[in-house]
Amino acid sequence: MPSIQYIDMKYTLSLLGLNVLIFAAYVYTTPNALWTIHQLLAGTPVSYNELFPNIITYMFGHAGIAHLMMNMLMLVIFGRSMEGKAGWCIIPVYCTAGIVGAVAHMWFIDIPLIGASAAVSGLFGAAIVYRTISAGSIVYYVMVLNVLPLFGVLSMIGFGDPGVSYVSHLGGVAAGAVAGVLFRYITHPKDVGALLH
Repeated sequence: MPSIQYIDMKYTLSLLGLNVLIFAAYVYTTPNALWTIHQLLAGTPVSYNELFPNIITYMFGHAGIAHLMMNMLMLVIFGRSMEGKAGWCIIPVYCTAGIVGAVAHMWFIDIPLIGASAAVSGLFGAAIVYRTISAGSIVYYVMVLNVLPLFGVLSMIGFGDPGVSYVSHLGGVAAGAVAGVLFRYITHPKDVGALLH
């Protein structure tokens, strides 16, 4: 009987737990410890008016239960995929992708931003690049097997919705893709070297 491989997800689940805790504090607005945590971590969406610390904390807040659930589903899928390869490093990837996504958003759109989408998109970018970089034709595999199906899913759930910052998603994916190349280089340097020759 084949053995079941155990995958440690403590960092992914820690990020998920923090997102859920912040959302719970936001929904149940009462003068208690949870509300204090919410005020400290995600009091205001990121915008030019209040850039720091909101450029970090915005990625732990959500606008509604559907927003939270979609992002947490993607976090578990892509966080689990990368945690087995990068361990605790998924946390700085998450945060860096969130920052890059916020900067991209503010560069093009003058609307406050909230949610983990850009950060989770970074884990998506890291995962697809890490797993396809050894295939020889990274552009083909990323576009055909990953990006196009994702585009189709986004189209079905409302691509073009003015309330969704796809610019921040793209910024997050780009930051994650860079992280994916770095992780692949650290773990399999010959794969990355082959792309440069």
